[in-house]
Amino acid sequence: MQRSSQHFKGWVLDTVIAELTQGKPFRHVVGYELHETRRAVRDARYNTALRTGEYPLRQWGWSRADAQAFLRTTFGLDRDWAKSACTYCPFALTNKTGRSETVARFIAEPDAGVLALAMEFSATCLNPAQGLIKGERLLTLLRTSAGTAAVLTAFEELLASMPWAIYDVRRTLSPRVDGKTNHARSIRMLDVGGPAEMRVELNRRADLAGTAVTIGDPAFPDDAHPRIWLRTRDPKQLVRGLATAEQFLTIAPATAADKTGPAFPAAWAAASQLILTS
Repeated sequence: MQRSSQHFKGWVLDTVIAELTQGKPFRHVVGYELHETRRAVRDARYNTALRTGEYPLRQWGWSRADAQAFLRTTFGLDRDWAKSACTYCPFALTNKTGRSETVARFIAEPDAGVLALAMEFSATCLNPAQGLIKGERLLTLLRTSAGTAAVLTAFEELLASMPWAIYDVRRTLSPRVDGKTNHARSIRMLDVGGPAEMRVELNRRADLAGTAVTIGDPAFPDDAHPRIWLRTRDPKQLVRGLATAEQFLTIAPATAADKTGPAFPAAWAAASQLILTS
């Protein structure tokens, strides 16, 4: 998530700012409100000899409510402005208020909800940990919220109309000297067809591999995706300072392109070495 934010927000902003300022000192005005102290403090750490962050709402003592009142008066509209224009932003789902506002937005704009659900669904097929809400899924939130029938129906219709694929997902975990773990992943699309057709094909591949199709991941109660596990990670390897890996086949909407990270081939080879013991 942090890398995604850097790629789609930080890099874009830095590139545009560099083009506009041409190496000259500049003031970077950011709309953090009175109660966003932590975000303002963190942003100030990015100040340089050229860049100076400024936070006028905080200087004026304006809270979010003050800003909303100013907008209503200025534009003559009796409404609240949504905090984020990104309808699938996971940061909008980090607290009860944000989740309530997001559900209300999706009820008013079902297409926005469908987009968020489709992104989360494809991501969690390939990695159960990639839900938009920590510890659970946006899909579960909408299924347990009143008034969301339209967005859920539209989402199911979208899934049924999309081409699906069988994916080969491989992931490595390699220990680092600082005690943390490096992750690398490879995704390959093996076949494409309708969702029912791909489910049948997944069953066939399970039979050929002499294993079963499992449903969901016990570590994630909201997960209900079918997978064929061909290899599971061994946590003991990491404790011993050795790489480990996992591999499974699954079905998902055919929206993820083949991708192999630059560190993956060497990490996969390292995790595949036979460990000889006396």
